[in-house]
Amino acid sequence: MNRPSNPVIARNYGLDWLRIGAFALLILFHICLYFGPGHWIVKSPREVAWVAWPVAAIVPWRLTVLFAVSGFATAAMMQRYATLGGFLAERTRRLLVPLLFGMLAIVPPQDWVRLQAEGGAGSYADFLLRDCFSFSLHGATFLPNWEHLWFLPWLWLYTLCLAAAMALVPVRRDRLDRALGWLAGGRRLLYLPAALILCGMAAARALHRPELVESADYLPAFLFGVAYAHFPALRAANARLFGEAAAISLASLAVTWWRLAFAAEVPTALDQLVDLGVGTLLSWPMLMVMFRLAERFLDFDHPLRQPLAAAVFPAYIVHQTIIVVVGWELTRAGIAGLPAALVQVAAVVGGCFAAWWLARSSPLAGVLLGMPPRRDRARPQVATEGEALPLKS
Repeated sequence: MNRPSNPVIARNYGLDWLRIGAFALLILFHICLYFGPGHWIVKSPREVAWVAWPVAAIVPWRLTVLFAVSGFATAAMMQRYATLGGFLAERTRRLLVPLLFGMLAIVPPQDWVRLQAEGGAGSYADFLLRDCFSFSLHGATFLPNWEHLWFLPWLWLYTLCLAAAMALVPVRRDRLDRALGWLAGGRRLLYLPAALILCGMAAARALHRPELVESADYLPAFLFGVAYAHFPALRAANARLFGEAAAISLASLAVTWWRLAFAAEVPTALDQLVDLGVGTLLSWPMLMVMFRLAERFLDFDHPLRQPLAAAVFPAYIVHQTIIVVVGWELTRAGIAGLPAALVQVAAVVGGCFAAWWLARSSPLAGVLLGMPPRRDRARPQVATEGEALPLKS
């Protein structure tokens, strides 16, 4: 392989903070699902109608930002390894081992609560012995499942595909420069990916594949994050288009809230298409806005950054189970409103802190929760400058 000329990716403190904030927002979003209108695993005995408004505002872009930040982090992590094989081995351990542990030990209480809420489960011990690992449908739920941990296999799959493409089909750096330079020109970075995502969502809806409708923007966001790490032209275009992206995001948010206020009881096909388009226009431009805001205002280090960044993964693994189990007990006790919200927040913060402390203190717990202690992590040879992206110069 010829030595590539692309520079080592520098640490981006702004995107570090954005990753921390995006996961914190995800946790808050799941707390809102317990209190707000609509169906979820377990619901508060008294819904809080206004919660629907902030939830509608963040639903279209919260995961787009997470996948984009993960793409940037993936590109940065690759350069620490001398080979793609070494990187994939460590990435598999960091993603799939916590996924398996989560499916075996963290997720089952959520499934038990769901069946309890539907009136179809006995004691938790009976559930573990009879239903939890039955590999069958229980109502509409297939057991076992990965619940909120679905993000991990998707991220692993995208990483695997990226590494395979880089290993099997090496691309010349100058060709990528030209292609991404063209994408960064004019307003193409703002509108072309959004148009392609919308077409993908519309096709998935026409094929009656709702799971693909919701995920059509994840891979483009992941690849955007990878490219953003390597190509300054994208960063420059993102900065230049910030004002327009922010205006589109605000306009899309206004339409989203208008649709929420005057939603039809039975949406027509046109209503669904409008919602799809507005959601896309709130998703992709908002991703660009969040990246720019993070780099403009959060590009600084702080003593809390490193422990918070380390706590993100263990907190992600355990947070939804805490919300569901605590929510179930609150519902059974008839506790709602502000007291229930305070209990939920305290339980989640305390549980996430406990998970971080355990992962930090125990090498085994660190591996299972996705945060091996520093002394127990692999110490890969740092790759030669740019070697993590095998591009021919």
